[in-house]
Amino acid sequence: MKSIVQFVGLTGLAAMLLSAAAAKSFEDKFGRVMVAELVSHTGTDADNVKIDKGGKKIDVKIDVFSEKDQQFIRDWMKSTPPTLDYAFRIQAVKKKQSEIKGSRSYYSSSKTAVYVYEITVTNLTRQPVSDLRIDHRTVSQGRSKSLKFQRGSENVKGPLRYNDQIQFITTPAKIESSSGRSYYGYGSSYSFKESLLGVILRIYGPDDQPLEEWRSSGTKMGQVSWEASEQSDTTRQRGFTGEDDGDRRNDGDRRNDGDRRNDGDRRNDGDQKQPDLRDLEALKKLLESGENPFKQNKPDVKPEGIPDVKPEDFSKIFGSK
Repeated sequence: MKSIVQFVGLTGLAAMLLSAAAAKSFEDKFGRVMVAELVSHTGTDADNVKIDKGGKKIDVKIDVFSEKDQQFIRDWMKSTPPTLDYAFRIQAVKKKQSEIKGSRSYYSSSKTAVYVYEITVTNLTRQPVSDLRIDHRTVSQGRSKSLKFQRGSENVKGPLRYNDQIQFITTPAKIESSSGRSYYGYGSSYSFKESLLGVILRIYGPDDQPLEEWRSSGTKMGQVSWEASEQSDTTRQRGFTGEDDGDRRNDGDRRNDGDRRNDGDRRNDGDQKQPDLRDLEALKKLLESGENPFKQNKPDVKPEGIPDVKPEDFSKIFGSK
């Protein structure tokens, strides 16, 4: 029992000495001395170690140190958990998956396009990485100018070695546009077009801590935050594009303004023609002339029970004028 206690005590003391000796004077193979602190390493078999020399962190090859200091560094690496300096290169290419044109007439037209992004992530970490998670959000602007997010996630089991790549496709985003004009002077014209702004993503490490956040270029994308994409979950959404209540209100306004009129266009399934003004003028003259073709001419038939009255009888009864 006593030997066990002594072993534990010696182990703890050795760890303390190694930790305290992390900041010390180091000697290279040529006898030159420098004062530095050991900061981090990427694994017990790594060739480099990160040191802090005068407030500046640099990577140094272990074999430049003296054999004695090399052994000290290797022992320190065994007692200190490794730290990876994660680095990635991220590229996004927009691609149109499909485009569907809706009903089109003289008064209205609509179009729906579906877009995705092809994401390429390149590992620039000097060591292999694994057990990563990539959360991505495709960002668009709806009819009410509010932001909408199409969410997705990719798992990277690995190992992903230096300069290895992984590619994936984001969740499709549906972008709609529509326009309409007044119908024979009734209602008002309208138009709207949704916009695809870009994509934003986060890479998480094995401990679910964020390692890197990236977004595509663009003025509006610079104003998009990851927190906004998370908070939008509380907004009531519908449909493929996740339109909010403001979009639904605007939909109703447009339907009241023009969509009901456009129903007639769809039923007729063709362009409406404007009436010829010459035909209207001719019809007007015909009605004013009394020669109404729609009027039924009936023979003059005297109703029964009414006696014949001559003009002179009026003068006898009512007097002459």
